[in-house]
Amino acid sequence: MNGPDHYREAESILTSLNEDEYVGNARAEAIAQAQVHATLAVAAAREGVNPDQHNEVVAEPAAPTPLPVRWDRLVIHPCDPGGETIVCCLAEDGRPVALQLDDEHREALGLQLLDPDGDGETAELTVYRASHESITFGHYATREAAREHCEALVRRECGDAGSLGWIPDDGSDDAPEELSVFGPAWEEDGPEETCTGYVVTPLTVATAYDEDGDE
Repeated sequence: MNGPDHYREAESILTSLNEDEYVGNARAEAIAQAQVHATLAVAAAREGVNPDQHNEVVAEPAAPTPLPVRWDRLVIHPCDPGGETIVCCLAEDGRPVALQLDDEHREALGLQLLDPDGDGETAELTVYRASHESITFGHYATREAAREHCEALVRRECGDAGSLGWIPDDGSDDAPEELSVFGPAWEEDGPEETCTGYVVTPLTVATAYDEDGDE
């Protein structure tokens, strides 16, 4: 019997009592039986279980709440072939989160990011080259990272003197830009603006080989 069955049985017994079907001790026993059925019905309603079954029923766990994380602009590549790539992320409360990708999932994620429409067309990617005159010392996924590298090198040379600023070659979004120091930097009586020779240059590269591009 389940909860509703116990409730209906208790109700049936109480209805019979009103019809004088039970007298004397039989009436007392019937009341006791009705109380038992009523108690089992209430227990079933509260616990959501069948009182006649001794197996414990475990409630289904609530759906887990997604943990929002943001990429921390750091990727740790494996040292050994077949190792996992670790994408470093941060949760909203500052906890570090590591997304671990094997070869298969790393490639799958890369394809989704580069070709979200899945049309198979060769995608292009912009990287930013940090250089000084003819020497290249880094390629970066963002302009900010390339700038940071250049600024760190200039600060090693001139310390905290002067303020740094970037001057683009033109007004376009993909224009190369050179780092300059405003205010005397290397010499007290030096010029108010010094071009450092450190340049960030956007470069467009293909993410895959395009055979038709050779023609």
